[in-house]
Amino acid sequence: MLIQFILLLVSNGLQVMCSAEEELQKNTRNKNIVIIGGIHSGKSTLANILLGRDKHYNGEQFGNGCFKGSPLTKNQEFSTTKEPCSNAGHLLGNSSLPLITVTDTPGICNTLQDQHTCTENITIYLQFAVKEVDLFIVTVNSKENILTTETSKLLTTISKVFGNNFWSNVVVVATHWSYDEKSVRERKKTLDIISEELSTPPAVFGNNVWSNVIYGAARKSDLLKLTEHWWLYHYNSLLSKEFSLKLYVPGIFIDAFKNSNDKYEQSIFLLNVNKLLKLANTVQPFTCNYLHYTIEKINQLTITVNKFNATNEEQAEDIG
Repeated sequence: MLIQFILLLVSNGLQVMCSAEEELQKNTRNKNIVIIGGIHSGKSTLANILLGRDKHYNGEQFGNGCFKGSPLTKNQEFSTTKEPCSNAGHLLGNSSLPLITVTDTPGICNTLQDQHTCTENITIYLQFAVKEVDLFIVTVNSKENILTTETSKLLTTISKVFGNNFWSNVVVVATHWSYDEKSVRERKKTLDIISEELSTPPAVFGNNVWSNVIYGAARKSDLLKLTEHWWLYHYNSLLSKEFSLKLYVPGIFIDAFKNSNDKYEQSIFLLNVNKLLKLANTVQPFTCNYLHYTIEKINQLTITVNKFNATNEEQAEDIG
């Protein structure tokens, strides 16, 4: 059964790859994409592959470590990218696909004291250099699935500066989620074991599973690593808790370290890039303007004043 499952994935990969390529070519409008996230989350690497460059491109055409996708050392504590920067080109480097402009940003600045200035520089760059954004991509290492402090601070600053409406243009991209034969096989095998233990397929579990003591923390951790659904659900719970979000942030799984010679891996990669492009086509471009924040604050103050006046009127009637 396992061999048949893998063969089915490969055969389906050819069909998926052709349809994904056709869909990508249908989308023509130039897109502005801003990539933010913590250190080691794969921002520059993702930027490079979206622009059709090698994932290990060394950023030689740019200063301040921009678009430098070389592997980071384990001892490196700060971001290779020092300042935000943008680069335009055809999606995946294919002239038949839409033009995109990708903005790479720092993860962590040289010192923790510089983090505020660094974050402020990003918002200034967005307002005066980028101006309009189709998608804010938040990159997250899928093996960690945490909301880092620097990512949280930057998202907080953006929402304070430009208003909370920018969340409608946010998408989470999980990196390092492998679709090679071995990874797919191991995930399916473990999922089958969990399903047998619980007599229920994990894919149909409701959210109440997370509060089920019988289920156990170990199996919850397993599901985060085994299914895209649970991984994204968990990350959304982190965003909801941190920012009191009422919307569900969409997520896409893109593996920059895929084997391009593997038809199934390549087909999934193209399919997920197509999902990213469709999202960019679905949302209205977000204008990075302080005016949004000002209007939002005025509306909030208006509501507060109206409530205050209504309360005073009720009190006046009671006295009268």
